[in-house]
Amino acid sequence: MRPLRIAAFVALFLILYVFARRVFPRYVLLPWRKRNEPMAADPRYVVVDDAQLPPEVGQRFAAAEQTLRALGFVRGVLVRAMETVPGAESYLAFWIHPTDFAISQLMAVRINRNGRQGRLTVVNSFHTRFTDDTGIEIGNSPTAGVFVPNRAVDSLRWPAMKDPAFLYDLHRRRVERLRGERQLKPPPPAEPAASIQWLLDLHHRTVRRQFGHGYYWRDEAAGVYCKTIKGTFLMTWKLLWPWKQLRMARHARKLRRELAMYPDLQAAAARLTGGDTFPPIDPATLVRLDPAKLRKTTPTG
Repeated sequence: MRPLRIAAFVALFLILYVFARRVFPRYVLLPWRKRNEPMAADPRYVVVDDAQLPPEVGQRFAAAEQTLRALGFVRGVLVRAMETVPGAESYLAFWIHPTDFAISQLMAVRINRNGRQGRLTVVNSFHTRFTDDTGIEIGNSPTAGVFVPNRAVDSLRWPAMKDPAFLYDLHRRRVERLRGERQLKPPPPAEPAASIQWLLDLHHRTVRRQFGHGYYWRDEAAGVYCKTIKGTFLMTWKLLWPWKQLRMARHARKLRRELAMYPDLQAAAARLTGGDTFPPIDPATLVRLDPAKLRKTTPTG
């Protein structure tokens, strides 16, 4: 029995050691520290012009905006989001397609902490809304969001695609395929006041959804949204193993299914990225799909 007791003691010691060194700092201490990161209740958007953008942001925006104009988009407003979250440096260009009724958001975000400048992330997304408050959207965000998503919106992530033309091509095909009898909802006019109001409405709808799931509460005196204990732990865990990898894999599977429906787009994207970044979906997976849904979503012609 003595060797068994020694083995049990060693196993217990190893478990406690791993917990203290690996689990506790990342899965307990880190979320606890993040609980005091508030979010502005009423974000302030300041209209800027291209000359006021930081050089790196200006270069990235100029390259994307040239393509957006060629696609038929008209810029509604260019703004800087003032301290939406502590340390954040954010710029957002809001674009509208007057005939397709689509909206494009071009966002540049840098999180600066402890006096150090963070890495710049530029995300492009396209949105189409319908009159029944449902929608379809696509974006190239490198990470899956931590907020509770809007289940009425069919969203897709294509992180490797930096070309707005390819993103919008896939978006238009999905809208045409999935809209059914739904009517397109016109976007706001391409002018600053209406564009900013649309952004504010989107922000408040998103935050109200987090309220409903217990992620945030509002500090009326400070004018900010604060994380609940539930919210700070769940949002942090979504960025850690294994939940991050599981969520990324789920998004990747959905992207592969979508691209498999459009071989021409998939092949062109592979040439652009220098390889077959998105391999064909396994035929056995297609067989397991709902036949009625597959018939509905398979392009014709």
